[in-house]
Amino acid sequence: MAKAFFPKIPPNDKPPAADAPVYLTVRETADYLRVSKSFLDKARVAGNGPPFVRFGNRVLYRRDDVDAWATGRRFSSTSEYEIEDAADKPRR
Repeated sequence: MAKAFFPKIPPNDKPPAADAPVYLTVRETADYLRVSKSFLDKARVAGNGPPFVRFGNRVLYRRDDVDAWATGRRFSSTSEYEIEDAADKPRR
């Protein structure tokens, strides 16, 4: 029986660079933001959630992008939120 050849990949013993992006799964992002996975799924489809990247079938979020998106959703009063909320909803 012939032995299959798989090239050896040298181990990566180096720690990631301090400025390397941190990628979170959908579940990790939901836990980080304290929202449901369903909320993120729906926001991604609607286009009003945090920016995401795809690697094959995997959807991942960069933590910096999630933080920037969350910061952009800060409000001082509920009246500001109502104006912003109305902009997110499609017009009929």
